[in-house]
Amino acid sequence: MATVNETKSYLYNELWRLCAGPLFDLPKLGGRVYYFPQGYIQQLEISTNSEFAQMQPLFDIPSKIPCNVIGIQLKEVGTPIPIKNQENPQFYYFIKVLSASDTNPHGGLSVPKSMLLNDMSHPIPTQEIVAKDLHGREWRFKHIFRGTLRIHLFTTGWNAFVTTLIGTRRVANREGNIPSLVISSHSMHQGVIASAKNAMNNKCMFIMLYKPRSSQFIVGYEKNLDAVNNKFSVDTKFTMLFKDDDFNEK
Repeated sequence: MATVNETKSYLYNELWRLCAGPLFDLPKLGGRVYYFPQGYIQQLEISTNSEFAQMQPLFDIPSKIPCNVIGIQLKEVGTPIPIKNQENPQFYYFIKVLSASDTNPHGGLSVPKSMLLNDMSHPIPTQEIVAKDLHGREWRFKHIFRGTLRIHLFTTGWNAFVTTLIGTRRVANREGNIPSLVISSHSMHQGVIASAKNAMNNKCMFIMLYKPRSSQFIVGYEKNLDAVNNKFSVDTKFTMLFKDDDFNEK
């Protein structure tokens, strides 16, 4: 059986995955991956509206570089390092795109009735719900039934939570979502590409900023081999999973 700490770790990891989304495949600690420099250059171009397409030939970098992941630091919501296999508890969750009324300072969050009934032993008119966010901060919400249809709402405490944007997954910014303070000059672009070249030649460590939504330029070793071994021909049809702005999988 799983211990209390293991159960908390599992629920915490699942919360990270739900906020990050199912389509983002981040590397695992100790895993083998391929690094695609051209994809990284494209990420920089998208985020800065600049043209660095000629940087790769200047540094004579291969199309892909085999690497080992020796450390992961999560700056934003992403997939955490997996924990050991264990008997994981069952939990309930739902994903909702916040409406105007949900984010109104004088409103509250409307919650699907089916989800709240899973966590209630008796149908009471009001109750207090205590939850922790991704940073371990405790939040208290007042849950009430309102109206003849007995709509479930989070009222007191909800506005303070939603305005912090903690635990809310944002719609991807099509014009790039890398802060300008992170990538600020041409010399920095040259530096990160040159560091990859140096690491490849000297078998040493290098660090990169990875934004899967912009460009998935880090691919698992086995996943890359599977893709290469698929001998697609012209006019081959295939299916692809993607998510729209409402976070619906298609």
